Amino acid sequence: MLFRSVEIRILKTRLRPASPDLGTAPAMAVDRDTGQLVVRCADSSGLQVLDAQVDGKPFTPAGFLSRFGPDPIKLPVT
Repeated sequence: MLFRSVEIRILKTRLRPASPDLGTAPAMAVDRDTGQLVVRCADSSGLQVLDAQVDGKPFTPAGFLSRFGPDPIKLPVT
């Protein structure tokens, strides 16, 4: 996925309840309660991101906050 000309690759996930912080549309953010990088899917399910890369480099929740801030990134529906 490209966001602001940055390639984000999600490599490994685990099912989890969707975070209400992400709203109702597909999005990615850091969960305020757990500090985990999470995704809300189009079907309203949730994923915890266990392994991700940004521009080919490892990506952590702290890296997400540093690069994109605390607001959720809206994801395209495909």
